[in-house]
Amino acid sequence: MQISGPGITTFTAKIKPDFIPQTTFALAWFQTSSGQWYATDRLAAADQYDAAIRLYGFETIVNNFINQIEANRVANSNVVTLTNFNAQEHIFGADIDYSKPLHTTVFMDRRKQNTWKGYSETLKLSLLPSFSFVGGNGSLPPLRFLDIGYDGDADYTIEKQDSYNRTFYYHDPKSDSGSFTGVFTFTDQEMTALRRFIVTNRGAAFTAPTFIGVAYPCGRRTGLGTSTVKLTNFEDKGMVNMYSNATRWAAKLTFVEAF
Repeated sequence: MQISGPGITTFTAKIKPDFIPQTTFALAWFQTSSGQWYATDRLAAADQYDAAIRLYGFETIVNNFINQIEANRVANSNVVTLTNFNAQEHIFGADIDYSKPLHTTVFMDRRKQNTWKGYSETLKLSLLPSFSFVGGNGSLPPLRFLDIGYDGDADYTIEKQDSYNRTFYYHDPKSDSGSFTGVFTFTDQEMTALRRFIVTNRGAAFTAPTFIGVAYPCGRRTGLGTSTVKLTNFEDKGMVNMYSNATRWAAKLTFVEAF
């Protein structure tokens, strides 16, 4: 991608695909005593689109980057423009329109020496309005490729309290709620659709998807296989090289029962 802005001598930086999009949707989830999940929503205008990247190379390369950002600071701008992205540099997530210039502000960590001649600089880039999206309203893609180690069960809400003489007392609100958390792999088109689905669907309930290869997403309960659900957590884990010459993304998703 190409980096420009006030005080900056326009230059090109190559970003490794180990970046992590840090998308924070303006939804605050909470669970009531009935076991139901609800969200307060500050709407899509308050969603945050950041990216964590690492610049690595010879000391002169890292120093030049720092100098350019410092020149932008001296120019009283603190806004950097990014253009000319390639397909492996979609640092803010798959659904951003990278054909248009993106304006960001840069948070820099301290530079580090990693090898004798190798240095690195860890950055967080925050995307500034205005920018646009691709993918329309999106849709929930098929959940086909699931990593081993998912978590699927119900929260057992019975409380058991004992006294000094080891007599137990039980309080059972019978508000067990099932949930499923797993890491899935998606194509570029699927990831775009997923991210747009979350933005447009927000905290609403929807028909539970099919968890391919998982008979009981909530453990012994049928739960998520037949009910409606809410998507309470989305963690974009960035690009993964599952197949050669094809873009693949991974995301950690949490679904909870809605009843």
